Amino acid sequence: MNLRLSDIFGGAMAYWRRDKAVLLPVSGLFFFLPVLAFQLFITRPELPATATNEQVMETMIAWFSGNVHWMFLERLVTLFGAGVVLALLLDPTRPTLRDALGQAARRMPVLIAIWLVVTLLFLGGWMLFFVPGLYVLGRVFLVYAVGMAERRGPIDSVARGLALSRGRGWLFLLAAMVFYAGGFLLSAVAGGIAPLDRSTMAGEILGMVS
Repeated sequence: MNLRLSDIFGGAMAYWRRDKAVLLPVSGLFFFLPVLAFQLFITRPELPATATNEQVMETMIAWFSGNVHWMFLERLVTLFGAGVVLALLLDPTRPTLRDALGQAARRMPVLIAIWLVVTLLFLGGWMLFFVPGLYVLGRVFLVYAVGMAERRGPIDSVARGLALSRGRGWLFLLAAMVFYAGGFLLSAVAGGIAPLDRSTMAGEILGMVS
């Protein structure tokens, strides 16, 4: 089958038009809010202009070590959200939101394992050089969808996703770059919101949930 980029986004738009009433709040809850919370509550390291490369590295390692648990938690929330969205879109039985939440919860161990395998593949490609790392992004484009739609284990999901993307790695890379650009824009929007009044916004949010 001669798959084109327009086919990928045409299908995505068809799904969006069909289910946007539920996809919009789910995306806001599991994708936008975690990014916004991270921007609001996690302080970015500040480096003087005269910092040496060694000082920069030490500061970044210290910041990462102090916040890795929050980064992991954010990733868990977005993985769960991805599972919910994939269940809503790909399950032929058209599950309710409650059923999709249940499916995502049951598949979370598999999604986490897939994420770890994909991360290792990406790092392996990245260490070889910049281009192989990017190519890996295209080849693993379908693995989460396979894991949810076909109820496979993590290794089988990755193997099946790689098989489906054979000969289409660069095409899926272009699609992935568009979606990642959307995620970057989301992060930028959240980052633009957070500095407006960091202490006031954080206090109001904490007041609402406490």
